[in-house]
Formats: sequence, C-alpha cells, structure tokens
Amino acid sequence: MNKDHQILAIFQDYLPENAVDLCMNLWKQNPFRLMLKRKRDSILGDYRFIPSNRTHVITINDDLNKFAFLVTLLHEIAHQHTLIAHGNRVKPHGQEWKDQFKNVLAPFMAINVFPLSVLIPLGHYLVNPKATSCGDIGLHKALRSFDPASREIYLSDAANGDTFRFNKRVFIKEDTKRSRALCKEIRSGRRYFISEAALVEQVGQINLF
Repeated sequence: MNKDHQILAIFQDYLPENAVDLCMNLWKQNPFRLMLKRKRDSILGDYRFIPSNRTHVITINDDLNKFAFLVTLLHEIAHQHTLIAHGNRVKPHGQEWKDQFKNVLAPFMAINVFPLSVLIPLGHYLVNPKATSCGDIGLHKALRSFDPASREIYLSDAANGDTFRFNKRVFIKEDTKRSRALCKEIRSGRRYFISEAALVEQVGQINLF
C-alpha cells in the first residue's frame, strides 16, 4: 500500500466523511507522517520536524471521536505550516501559529463538516485559539459530547461540597476562583487549585481507612 492509500485509509476511519478530501489536499500540499497513539493523558496530539531526513511527523491519540480527531489534526498541521513559513523563530502557539490555524480550519467551517453544537463554540475558540482545545471548556464539552458515555464530569459541573476523584486522589470542591477551583484532598487535608476544565470522577462517600 503506497503512502497516499495509507493516509487515506486513516482519514476515512478517523475523520468525518466530509473532511476527508480537504485533509487529503492538505497532506498532498505538505506531506507528513501520521502516527496513531494510545491515549495519553497529557496531550491529544503533537507535531515534530526531524531535520536529519526532513520529515514532518504528527501523532494523534487513537481514542478521539471524529470531530475531536479533526480539530487535533488541524491544530498539528498548523504547527507544520508555521514551521515551514517561519522555522523555529516564533513561539509554538504565538500569533503566527494562531493565524495558520485559522487559515487551515476555515475551509472546514464553510462546509457541512461540524455539527452546529461544535461549530458555534469552535467559532468562539478561534477568536484567540489556545494551546489546546481542552483549554476552552465550551469547545471541550462540545467535542466530548460525541464520546461514548463516561462517568467523568467537568469540575465546573460539580457543586461546592461535592467529592470527586482526580489523578487517583479524592478531593472535596470547596470554592471557585475564576477558571480554577480550590479543592481539599481528603487524605492529606492539603488544598490545591485545580482547573475547572479538568475531567473528574464524581464519587459518593469514601471510606479511606
């Protein structure tokens, strides 16, 4: 199987149907190696350039739903275009990357690719794109709504006094300070600020001993 057929097969499996041809055009303009990775808690995808063989490599978690996969793919393609245009002379998520991301994403927003529930928060996100879609809770919620059912909730949806599990530790949400929540770890009694966009598992009463 040649590279065109390999990348097309991945796109057909992991992308919304109406996005496949546009993504193939982007790949043909600036080819890259696409690698699927098992779920990584810290990132959804990444991009790197290998100078020794002048290869562009994009990795994406293979557990993403089709709309989240597409947004992540375009995020990384924007990094590729930024490097081609500016080299390493600019910040990873500076204005140059933001402009490239908007340009790459625009054709996908002009046709029937994203459902309205994603299109609206995606438009808001594009006003000033962040380093990750997870950093915009509105967009993150919209994309995650297409995931299989999960017991996890956003910390922003938990009420003060609720108990939840995060990073294998149990906390009580005490207060909200802008985009972060003040939470007390039950076992140690220590308090931490946790992003309201964090995905947590809401739990009932915990027997610690």
